[in-house]
Amino acid sequence: MNNTNNTNDTNNINNGNNRGTGPADRGRSGSIRGSLTLLLCAIIWGSGFIGQKVGLSDLPPFALNGARHLLSAVILIPAGFFLMKKNGYTDKDKYGSDEIRRRWQNLIKGSIICGIFLALGTNMQQAGLMWISAGESGFITALYVIIVPFFGTFLGLKIKKRIWGCAAASIIGFGLLCLKDQMHISAGVWLTLGCAFAFSVEMLAIDRFVTPRNAVALSAGQMLVAALVSVAVSFFLESPSTGQLVSGLPVILYLALVPTTLGYTLQIIGQGHTEPALASMILSLESVFAAIFGVLFLGESMTARELAGCAIIFGSIVVAQLPDKRPDKRTDRKEVQ
Repeated sequence: MNNTNNTNDTNNINNGNNRGTGPADRGRSGSIRGSLTLLLCAIIWGSGFIGQKVGLSDLPPFALNGARHLLSAVILIPAGFFLMKKNGYTDKDKYGSDEIRRRWQNLIKGSIICGIFLALGTNMQQAGLMWISAGESGFITALYVIIVPFFGTFLGLKIKKRIWGCAAASIIGFGLLCLKDQMHISAGVWLTLGCAFAFSVEMLAIDRFVTPRNAVALSAGQMLVAALVSVAVSFFLESPSTGQLVSGLPVILYLALVPTTLGYTLQIIGQGHTEPALASMILSLESVFAAIFGVLFLGESMTARELAGCAIIFGSIVVAQLPDKRPDKRTDRKEVQ
């Protein structure tokens, strides 16, 4: 999940559908365009794992993530303010000063909470890539789709029986992918698994604070917080040199502009024309493309056992996101939360 780019209505969390859509015209031609847009988004996010892996040769994890998130925040903050003003989200004449103050307080609170877990997730993911391949990282990270419903129980959400089965299958897949000789699991695997847990909490926090009209602003806010956290830790633990920052600039620009800013934009556009369940499945292909790009550009390879593990994990993710036969009754998200 390169991501850092999921600030949207996370509907149907209990079914594993952690990426939702707002109301939109979903005619056949629009649905095809939306699906293709989301497929391009998944490809771009998959390529982000390659950028992260390559970036390790120039910059330590916290410095790289601090720089990419800061640049993304600089790009998205003006867009977030513009869109909130354009759609009337901060219109005092319409909603009153007290209501607007409450909206700003919730936006700031959401940015801080989401940003902290975004920083935690992306930095553990980045550090994990020092030990594991881009493909392994992609599939382990994708386990957040299975983890989210279990964390949702703390919010009073029930876990469907299907999710239990998917969780059991994903554990088997995880074992096939990650258990090496003498049943050893590397530090990179543990870090990346921790990343999946952090992203799961971020998903639930996003679901709590996002509305259709503050999505870009919340995304910008969480990236700014993630940047500040990463830069602060980097200052004390890594102290990157100016030369490292200059040599890592191409990767920083790519990660900030393509997987983050462009990927996020494509996600928003594509999901406006695609049903939530289908959108989630298409975006799950991010892990597959991460593995493909790892083979093509980094010369990575997997054994038959590891490929079987990837297949089981991916199958579990897809099944977890299948819609129920009888759709749940949902209430529309309140604009102010």
